[in-house]
Amino acid sequence: RYYKLEGYLFPDTYDFYQGEPVQNVVDKFLSNTENRITDAMRERAAELNMTMDEVITLASIIQKEASNQNDMFNVSAVFHNRLNSKDMRQLQTDTTNDYPSSKYDTYTIEGLPPGPICSPGLDAIEAALYPTEDFDAYYFASDNNGKFYYAETYAEHQKNWEEIQRINGES
Repeated sequence: RYYKLEGYLFPDTYDFYQGEPVQNVVDKFLSNTENRITDAMRERAAELNMTMDEVITLASIIQKEASNQNDMFNVSAVFHNRLNSKDMRQLQTDTTNDYPSSKYDTYTIEGLPPGPICSPGLDAIEAALYPTEDFDAYYFASDNNGKFYYAETYAEHQKNWEEIQRINGES
């Protein structure tokens, strides 16, 4: 793991006091994260044959990829489809390219990286646990307006990219 607490400092509003020991600050973050992860979430992770750490890792990637809740569930479905595929085990998500360790580069590794790339919110965690059902896409991309395009095949994905470039005014 590159940053040991990455993914476990829950994004929320906290009260801290001047001179408060660093350990108290870290404990507040970790305690809040632990309180947000419910038994139902742990049970769902087990149903998916995932650890909660894997769920948090996937949720962190979803958090970086999609800004609205509907797209989070669809992006999650794409990643679950790839993780469960025999032929497409690489997530190939650009959000992991900027991470400071090559062990997180999902273009070169199969499956999930060794840990989260950010601290995801509840929407992203829920999306990681409950991807859109019967969503057969293996690819997605978005235009500069934030609209997502999903595809089942690479050929469809290439057509989506052409459309995105047209919309974005790129050649």
